[in-house]
Amino acid sequence: MKNKLLALILITSTLLVGCKEKVYEDQRMGDSRERSMKIEYNIYTANIIDSGYNWYSNFVNEFLESIKDRDYKVDPSFVNSQIKKVEIKKKEVSDINTTYVKNAINKVSEDISKGEKNDKKFKKTIKSSKENINKNKDTMENMLVSIEDALKLGLDGSYNEEDLSKMKDLQINLIKTYDEKLRDNN
Repeated sequence: MKNKLLALILITSTLLVGCKEKVYEDQRMGDSRERSMKIEYNIYTANIIDSGYNWYSNFVNEFLESIKDRDYKVDPSFVNSQIKKVEIKKKEVSDINTTYVKNAINKVSEDISKGEKNDKKFKKTIKSSKENINKNKDTMENMLVSIEDALKLGLDGSYNEEDLSKMKDLQINLIKTYDEKLRDNN
């Protein structure tokens, strides 16, 4: 009897330890998925904010300021290095996992909506935000392509007056695109 009781306790404790490990693993996987969703959401929102004014400033304006004293003459390898920076940003934007962003919005909206259960405007805003994720991502990618194309104008070794005029138009178009397509659609 004592041996049976000891064997039963041993089997039960083994099962409980196994269950505990499985529960811990499930929690850890859930936590890592949640962290991944938050990271993707943060990357997405940071890029939307930066796309409005910072991208032009960081990728074009600062670059042009650095070559202004040389009458906008530039070594093509310097232009290529600037283009590489834009390509890195393009990859970051294109790699945004929109499913994770949508899931993060769902999670945030669930937490917020506890007090806003009957707020139709809130629900409409959340629905609109989720519907616009792919469109916003495409818009940001197109903005970066425009920046890259503008930088390529200097691959011939200089930016002439026509190139600089296109750069100025680019700035206007980026701000307009941000204002009309991204600022209020996220």
